[in-house]
Amino acid sequence: MWCYALGIVPGRPYVFRNGARLRIARGVEHVPIIEIFLRRDYGPMPEDGVVLDLGASTGVFAAYVLAESPRARVLSFEPMPASYELLRENIRLNGGEQRVIAQQAGVTADGGERDLIVGTFFPSFLADVPTVAGATETVRVPTVTIEEIFHRHGLTSVDVLKLDIEGAEYEVLYGTGAELLSRISAIRMEGHDLDGDRRNVTALLDFLTDAGFRVTRQERDAGDVVSVWLDRRD
Repeated sequence: MWCYALGIVPGRPYVFRNGARLRIARGVEHVPIIEIFLRRDYGPMPEDGVVLDLGASTGVFAAYVLAESPRARVLSFEPMPASYELLRENIRLNGGEQRVIAQQAGVTADGGERDLIVGTFFPSFLADVPTVAGATETVRVPTVTIEEIFHRHGLTSVDVLKLDIEGAEYEVLYGTGAELLSRISAIRMEGHDLDGDRRNVTALLDFLTDAGFRVTRQERDAGDVVSVWLDRRD
C-alpha cells in the first residue's frame, strides 16, 4: 500500500499470502492488484475448468486464478506488447506455464488487425473511452474473436469469461452468437457506459439476460465503470 500511495515500483516481485507472485513495471499497475486481490472484484474462481482472460494486461488476474484454482486452465489475451511481456514473466513466476496459454492479441467482433490507442494508463481500441481521451499514439496489433478462441483451442465450454477490455466488451459480446454464449457458464466483467444507444451497461445486461444469464452482482465505482457478475440461469 505504501508503494501504491507513492507510485513506487519495487525492484522485486510482490509475494502474497496465497503464494501468488507479481512483478509490476509502472505505479498504475497497483490498481488491478487492488481490484483483483484485495477487493476480489472477480470473485471466487472454479477449482478446475476453463477461464478465458480477455484483457490480461500484466497477468494479475492469471496469477489470481493460478493461486485460487489449483486445476483451472487459463487462456489469456493481451494486445499491448509491453504488457504481454510482463504477463509472460508473471506466468513464469507463478509456475503457470503448463496451465496458462498466453497470446499477444486483442479480442474483437471480427478479428484481424486493429490500431490500439496507447500512451495512457489503459490502452483501448476506442477513441471515445474516457481513460484514453486525448491520446493519439497507436500501435497495430492482431485480434481474434471468441469463436476463433473456441475453435483454435478445442473448447466445448468455458466456465468463466473475464473481460477487462476498456469499452470493447460491447462489440465482443454483441458480436458473439447465441450458441457460443450458451457454452459460457459465467461472465465477470468491467462495463463502461459510453453512450445512450447500446454501449451502456443497462443495454448490455438486457442483451445478456435475454441470452440466458442472470445478474448476480453489480457495483459502480466513482466514475463510469461497473463491475458485473453474471451466471447462467439454471
